[in-house]
Amino acid sequence: MIEVVYYPVSDGLVLLTRDAALERATLWKALNTARTWEEFRSMLSEQRYEEAVERVNENYEQPKKENWLHPAPNAVFDTRQIDGHPDGDWPEWPAQEMLDWIPEEI
Repeated sequence: MIEVVYYPVSDGLVLLTRDAALERATLWKALNTARTWEEFRSMLSEQRYEEAVERVNENYEQPKKENWLHPAPNAVFDTRQIDGHPDGDWPEWPAQEMLDWIPEEI
């Protein structure tokens, strides 16, 4: 059984699995409260942290993972360094993601 949570938006509801909602809440908390990269990393899964690092490196054209520049742990964390975040392209939009798993009939 899948546990689903929802929240209202202007023209309907957005549905997320419980796990996805918890993960997204954790990510947004980290994005909004971390003061250093070390603090940001400590709040996230390794996968989400590496995603952010990859996006930082996209700003510096570091295409291969072995060439990625990892921010210094005590460096000031600034979400503007994460490619796509200032534009609203990262993290993903739950309303768009739900289209991948909610049956079309719904």
